[in-house]
Amino acid sequence: MDYEASLNQALDLLADGEDRKAERALQAIINEIKAHLTGNDADMNRYYYWGRCLTAMDEVEQALLKFEKVLGMDATHEGALWETASIFFHDLDRPESAQPILKEKLLVLYPDNELYQESLRAVEFALRLRKRPPPSAKSEASAADAFFPNETNKESDADNASDAPA
Repeated sequence: MDYEASLNQALDLLADGEDRKAERALQAIINEIKAHLTGNDADMNRYYYWGRCLTAMDEVEQALLKFEKVLGMDATHEGALWETASIFFHDLDRPESAQPILKEKLLVLYPDNELYQESLRAVEFALRLRKRPPPSAKSEASAADAFFPNETNKESDADNASDAPA
């Protein structure tokens, strides 16, 4: 079985809104993978595609375990590193876990990869936002009152005057 082609067909089904067909196709791939596991390094790609199928099925924690198995066989497996970083950042909202994978592994191996560079910038931006979140709309309004007290009071006085009977 060509796992990549089969996975792409299942992903196309998902994109077309045919979730049940996609789920069956993904499960068929997983069943095929399980039937061909040999217990040696030849299983690396099988575990990788198993993880990709699980990701497509929104079983990201299980997918991480498969990618971890791949990385145990080859710590520089580009696909498993990328999928792991993507899951941490996009699915689990853990940019602090994605950052070292991108910065210390993927970009060390592939320093000119624009996707990895851009992803690291997005992860670092998310981390900065966590440390210093933007002010809320309410605090922005009170800041405006502090800087322009007469302007905001005039507007509310004008609103009140228009509501008053003549």
